[in-house]
Amino acid sequence: MLQPFQGGEEVRYEKRQLFFRGELAWDKIREINSRYYHKYKDVLKVNAGQVIRKNDSCWRSFFELLELKKQGKLPPHIRKVSPPGYWKDRALGKRKLIIIIRSDRYYIEKVDDDWGYIVLKDFSKRIRYYGKILWSGRQGDLEIIYRDGRWAANIPVEVGARPPKSNRRGYVEGARRIKRRGRIVERNPESIKQKDPKGSHKAFIDMGVNNLFAIAISNGIGILVKGGVIKSEHFYWKSEKATLQETRKPRPFRAGSVFIRVFV
Repeated sequence: MLQPFQGGEEVRYEKRQLFFRGELAWDKIREINSRYYHKYKDVLKVNAGQVIRKNDSCWRSFFELLELKKQGKLPPHIRKVSPPGYWKDRALGKRKLIIIIRSDRYYIEKVDDDWGYIVLKDFSKRIRYYGKILWSGRQGDLEIIYRDGRWAANIPVEVGARPPKSNRRGYVEGARRIKRRGRIVERNPESIKQKDPKGSHKAFIDMGVNNLFAIAISNGIGILVKGGVIKSEHFYWKSEKATLQETRKPRPFRAGSVFIRVFV
């Protein structure tokens, strides 16, 4: 059975402890990376290296931000610089279970626009997926994430780019027809630009959980769409669902010497 890579948290823990003691240097980081790669490579093959590289990239970004902070050049939207944390869903307070697969170690077998298979080469796994792939292009590293009792696959796509000759199957085909507002719409999945812009400004959007959208427009206008109400609705209906499921469970009671099962 395919299991999430627990070594990712081990790497984070060891580096964080050294950082808080003031003992984390680049030679030590390289030694830690090498040690954990060799510890897990027999199980995860080359994919162990992808987890370590992802972690390494986070630490490099952190040290770059620290340097900018010392120089007083931090971007105005960054108020605090913190070392890379653990894989944790802050909204739910639970640890994230993530499997990372290198871009050339999997490929997509589409059956139609709504479902297909993800083939994991190193694990001899062929996993059925449901969902519409919107864009065509070169695939990046696959992240398989467990959340709310389900597994979700995140596949980054460099839209319109062709795969390298060494990985011909590393090209994702997006849907050319999608349903929008009750009707079928033709689209070009090889280009993000679907229509000519009406204005001359650019907008930068950051999507999250607590703040659904943080939008900065090049003319200086900022828009913040908070997600507190939607989050509370989510947890309310999740609780209601659990309550209803509990009441529908069979409940035995004794009538004389006979057990009768009652369904509420």
